[in-house]
Amino acid sequence: MGDRASSSSTATCRFAQLYQVDEAQILLENLPSDFVQLDSLDRIQECPEETNGSNTQVTEEFVRKWKKHEKDDCSGEFQHPEGPKEQEFEASNHPIDFFLKFWDSNIENNILTQSNLFVNQKQRVVPVFTLPDLRGFFGLNIVMGYHTLPSYKLYWSNQPDLAVPLMPSTMSKTRFEQFLSNLHVNDDADRNRPAHDKLWKLRPLLDSLNNNFIKFYDIKREQSIDESMILFKGRSCLKQYCPMKPIKRGFKMWVRADSDGYMSSFEVYQGKGTGTGREGFGLGESVVLNLCEDILGKGQKVFFDNYFTSLPILAHLCRNETWSCGTIRSNRKGLPAGLTDEKDLNRGDFDFRSTVVNRTQKDGTRAEIQCPQAIFDYNVFMGGVDKADMLCGLYGVSRKSKKWWHRMFFGLIDRTLVNAFIVHSKLASEKLSLLNFLRSVALSLVALSKPPRMGRPLASPCPSPVPGKKRRKNAWSVSDAVRLEQVGLHYIVYKEDRGRCEVCSSKGIQSRPHSKCHICDVFLCSNGNKNCFLDFHGIAQ
Repeated sequence: MGDRASSSSTATCRFAQLYQVDEAQILLENLPSDFVQLDSLDRIQECPEETNGSNTQVTEEFVRKWKKHEKDDCSGEFQHPEGPKEQEFEASNHPIDFFLKFWDSNIENNILTQSNLFVNQKQRVVPVFTLPDLRGFFGLNIVMGYHTLPSYKLYWSNQPDLAVPLMPSTMSKTRFEQFLSNLHVNDDADRNRPAHDKLWKLRPLLDSLNNNFIKFYDIKREQSIDESMILFKGRSCLKQYCPMKPIKRGFKMWVRADSDGYMSSFEVYQGKGTGTGREGFGLGESVVLNLCEDILGKGQKVFFDNYFTSLPILAHLCRNETWSCGTIRSNRKGLPAGLTDEKDLNRGDFDFRSTVVNRTQKDGTRAEIQCPQAIFDYNVFMGGVDKADMLCGLYGVSRKSKKWWHRMFFGLIDRTLVNAFIVHSKLASEKLSLLNFLRSVALSLVALSKPPRMGRPLASPCPSPVPGKKRRKNAWSVSDAVRLEQVGLHYIVYKEDRGRCEVCSSKGIQSRPHSKCHICDVFLCSNGNKNCFLDFHGIAQ
């Protein structure tokens, strides 16, 4: 086999030396397939040419012969499952279950271990961090994402216009600050840490999330690759500047996502010469190869923009049965000459196979415009990473910090929540908005951070509203994960204003009490005549 491969390579080089490139292509195409390797045509550009008997080698530029002809879609039918792995989520009923599937016990235990280890190394007098403490800390940070104040200290304020009662009832400000200042993911004192890894502080978390994102989700056929930014304005050798992105300064991540915004793979860019590049390929091409390593040969379609696109990467992916599509810069090597300048093209001008799309005209009317099929597919499937960024930015934690890795840490929590939200939207019977999903996760984490109080045993859940009464899309304004779990933490508070009782309203009864549940934040009757608070939380009377 070694002799044959060597003879094939030698033959390819001889063709390049004795014939013009186009002639060599024709001869190679007519040779038996068991003699010429699949990449022989591309090797023409790599063949050395001996000059005057010396050892000087000159690489001949490979000239592709472009042809214009109709070609059918050769990608074939996709034979693999797509979407969440339902068997992995059979026991997941509430938003918190989906989140903890990705943010699993291994991640939580590692954070606890490393944080307590850091306290011991610094010889600080701090109580030991426990799992309930950790979950309460994360729950409060998620709340701060959708309930924003100028400073985290204001959440514990006594002023009526700033106070958030959930915060002091879950964790004192001092305990929160202890967690924030001692939070760790890896051992700083480890002498075996690789010198080139600038992300050592976050390496266990990065690896765990990348594994979990693939473990619980069957990758869809259409994938997009693009840049994603995590905001950071402090000092760090990892900080990048991307003027074309909404977040212009921060940490750059290379991300692969589908059109729903589910991120299946990501890689944090550490700078030039830090292991991202692959021999024979540029940075953008190497990023594509790294992110597509687990899907090569499975028939996926990958879309990327002109930063990543080149003819060598397209050819490499095609040889590995991974189809690709992307915009390309006009100055890339190997493109055909004589292309019409973009400025001279009118709307709808193109080459080659086409479809029809609707576009809005200046007068507001819609018109059908001829559009290449490749551009149509690109516009449909390319925006996956941008959609993920949009979802992360709506209610992201976005905590300001002088510690560079804190920004990245909370940015990874945001991306985990978004992936959990997308899976929940596909599998759960009760559809939630992103805000309500985050509220449910946050309140559940807060509930899990406290030991349950002694109380009456749980009965069957509160009955559904009376049939025929169209009250709202879902039975209750609060998810079951918050309403029925850890009910010993729920208690009645009395307000000056009145509100409609949610249980009475579901039965068609008019009642506007002063009492409400401080966790669920809904008005419920609680007096000598009736106790809707117990009914709502499924507690036997």
